[in-house]
Amino acid sequence: MKRLIFLGLCFGLAAAFSPATVAGILYVDADSVGDHGGQSWTDAFGSLQDALDVAVAGDEIWLAAGTYKPSVEHRWNGESPNPRYQSFLMVNGVGIYGGFSGTETSLWQRNPLLHETILSGDIGVPGSNADNCYHVIYHPENRNIDATAILDGVPLADGYANGGELSDLRHRRGGGMFNIRSVPTVVNCLFRNNVATESGGALYNIHCSGMTVRECRFENNAAPAASGGDHVGAGVYNIWSDVVFTLCSFANNVAYQAGGGMFSYQSTVTVARCTFSNNAAATAWGGGIFFDECATSTVANCAIVNNSAQISGGGMHNYMSSPTVSDCLFSENTANLLGGGLGNNSSSAPTVLRCRFVSNSAVTVGGAVVNTDSAHPHFIE
Repeated sequence: MKRLIFLGLCFGLAAAFSPATVAGILYVDADSVGDHGGQSWTDAFGSLQDALDVAVAGDEIWLAAGTYKPSVEHRWNGESPNPRYQSFLMVNGVGIYGGFSGTETSLWQRNPLLHETILSGDIGVPGSNADNCYHVIYHPENRNIDATAILDGVPLADGYANGGELSDLRHRRGGGMFNIRSVPTVVNCLFRNNVATESGGALYNIHCSGMTVRECRFENNAAPAASGGDHVGAGVYNIWSDVVFTLCSFANNVAYQAGGGMFSYQSTVTVARCTFSNNAAATAWGGGIFFDECATSTVANCAIVNNSAQISGGGMHNYMSSPTVSDCLFSENTANLLGGGLGNNSSSAPTVLRCRFVSNSAVTVGGAVVNTDSAHPHFIE
């Protein structure tokens, strides 16, 4: 009997420490071929999806330089099969790290700028976005991705969210990443050339409380004109969310209507030490930033430079919003009508502390600041 008990204990210990349950590093290299196990660079998985399929909490996925495309369809509400529903879905407790050459033994040896690890939505005809994935990363309802899911050092490119009927706009939002009630930690990532014909060309967050986006770049994303919809937030769209953006840059993002760099609605958004440059709202408001019914948002230590809007708020526009804006530079922003640097309307009353307004311009009135149906901002030196 003692021998049987001993054997049972040994079997239990072996199961507890088997490779399938021990957290560790999963290696991925796009140049890897064959059926590999991902336990080393020489035995690397050939696709990110293979690693996500076996990853458990505590694992790190290391990606060697290359391009990785989604291969699993994540459909919602009875949607018919369609390759454009292919997307990546992150895993709680698992970090995805890019920027490896394929020889490193330490996380600190990687270089994401030198060894680009691209998650691409260009799954169809190369260079044609008509058949691209709707979302490169997609977190729909009930996935509940939390802050322990980490994306670090990875570009997300060429998502093309132009699908869905107007009764279901999700596939017209969030070409790069789409989050519902999910708050992954996103660090040192590049969102580029993503499109959403409704909102959130690069990143769309809805009901996301406590999300962190740090040291990321949003470049050349778009929310273009299309039938129906608002066409806002080419870089980022936040709705009913609490998100912190730190040390991020927003450049050359174009929204057809509003919020070229960022659009936030009924959200508490913190934007700290970020830059907004050369973003545009082609037909309306907020070339760099647009706040819509955001009572308590904060913009601090930011450079808002050379953005443009057709109507108002080339740098920033507030609608029924009263954010605190501190230690920021508004420079060379333009509006074709009102408020080249900062536009406020509909009972907006931002608090502006220690900000500089330099060489902003508007064709009609308010080169630096304009207030329409709003209290004057509380300027504090």
